[in-house]
Amino acid sequence: MKRDAPHLPAKVCRLDTYYRLQNVRWLLLFALLAFIAGGSAALIFEAYVMPEYSSSTYWTNIQGGSHATGSVQPEIVLQKQIEQRLLSIYDVRKKIAKQFYNNQALIAKGAIISSDGWLVTYVSDYTSGMEKNWEAIDYQGTSYKIEKVLYDKLEKMLYLKITASGLRVVSFPVWQDLNVDTELWAINNNWEATFIKKENILENNFAWSIWQPQNSWQLTDSFIPGTIFFNNQGQFVGVAVKDNLLSHGWLVEKQINELLVSGKLQYLGVPWQGYFVRAANKIEGSNISGFYIEKVGSVNSSIAKGDIVLKINGENTTAKNLAYLLWTAPNDLEVIVWRQGSELTVKVTKMLLTF
Repeated sequence: MKRDAPHLPAKVCRLDTYYRLQNVRWLLLFALLAFIAGGSAALIFEAYVMPEYSSSTYWTNIQGGSHATGSVQPEIVLQKQIEQRLLSIYDVRKKIAKQFYNNQALIAKGAIISSDGWLVTYVSDYTSGMEKNWEAIDYQGTSYKIEKVLYDKLEKMLYLKITASGLRVVSFPVWQDLNVDTELWAINNNWEATFIKKENILENNFAWSIWQPQNSWQLTDSFIPGTIFFNNQGQFVGVAVKDNLLSHGWLVEKQINELLVSGKLQYLGVPWQGYFVRAANKIEGSNISGFYIEKVGSVNSSIAKGDIVLKINGENTTAKNLAYLLWTAPNDLEVIVWRQGSELTVKVTKMLLTF
């Protein structure tokens, strides 16, 4: 017997309820698709941005305040991003069973500075031809032959070329932000947390070339020459050279365009020699200090012996920044000098320097 009253019409679905149910189905479908897409993106990130490494032990990144030093490691993302931009250079003569290397076989780490295979490193005892016994290994274990070597006579760095494409390259910091206590990661066979201990400024009493950097950063700990340094932002800062000093990383940055355009190193500057001086007394209300030119050399300008270089392209000159201002400036300079009691603006064009 039917429970519905026979005199009533058959039940029908309410339209608003029907459409609500349809919307719920669509929402559930969209949620499922979003979940699948999110999971796929996470897997892609894990596989591509953060490739697997042999070590699974990581430590937290160093923070401000007291400095962490020693054998700790940065956060996993930072570490893997940096390692993707490094190559390990090994001596093939020390390969074990033709397929393994131990730590003694490592020549140095190289920082990748161009996607087509230029990298920079420092090898203290390098002599021409040594690279014939080297090979470069990336973070995935891919081997590359060293095709070309350029030796930087100014900074004693090596620029190596491998045949590759699509490599991930290092970035550089704002160099003026590099200071005492800047925290760094030292990378060789292991990772170490360290920081810049002090800045050395040379006080020469004899004439020196204006393009020679007069400042250097002293590292806190002792590092093997060739150890590479990055900051907490994953930016290339420099390489450990002799006397536990940090190389001038900005000189690497300035060479990249020359390497990409001509495949060689080029030094455009001015050949002036002299030293820094300060006025014995205030002159016209100002304390005059700058680079006193003892020797002019051959350069296309009206610069003369006895001029004091006060500014380069509007920036005051100091022993710390003089070489940086000169090397990183465009080829045409505006130099303000002190000459015979007054300031004078002189146009200067850089010339090719040889060492």
